Amino acid sequence: MPSAAAQTKVKKPAKKALASRTSILDAAERVFASFGYEGATMSLIAREAGQAQALLHYYFETKENLYEEIFQRRATTINAFRKQEIERLFAERTKPSLEHVLDIFFLPAPATPTGGGSSPAYSQIVAAVVVADDRRSKDIVARHYDPIAQDFITAFRKVMPTLSHSDAVWAYLFAHGARIQLLSRSGRYQRLSGDKSSRKAEAAAVERLKSFVAAGIKAFAG
Repeated sequence: MPSAAAQTKVKKPAKKALASRTSILDAAERVFASFGYEGATMSLIAREAGQAQALLHYYFETKENLYEEIFQRRATTINAFRKQEIERLFAERTKPSLEHVLDIFFLPAPATPTGGGSSPAYSQIVAAVVVADDRRSKDIVARHYDPIAQDFITAFRKVMPTLSHSDAVWAYLFAHGARIQLLSRSGRYQRLSGDKSSRKAEAAAVERLKSFVAAGIKAFAG
């Protein structure tokens, strides 16, 4: 069995490698969010991360692999968290309400040391891929977001039995689009409203958004 000193030597390089990998992924998010997939380059990402470009190729090999890894680390954690919360809701409550489901829908996933939660840059990337019509984006959405979308569509119909499957799908898509607008860092709300206190405005907007989406879904259900 390796000595304690030997184990420490092994752990330190492993921690350093994890930190480097995480910093690259964080930087890649910012670059992809700013320049899009086509405009982002490995050299730009390396510069943003403060790492040698060779290290990016060592960990991820290609830009496409790096792009995919961004979704893998974020979406996996976010979706597992939401799925767990949906299951817990229906297990603990005999009659969950639509508002209970929407609480989960709009609840931010907790962050993890390796970037398991969301981030402003990642939200911007997701906003772009969900409306894009290129094959790469469609595949990413199908793999990483369609399964949890189906979970919410099913949950909507459980709490609103008169909601048709088609209307439940539209309800999810409209709610998701509204959430993306809420997470936008474009500053458009501040420009249109003249309200510069963005943090306070965003906190109040979450409750407004829940009411807005709930009213729309209830209108669908009749």
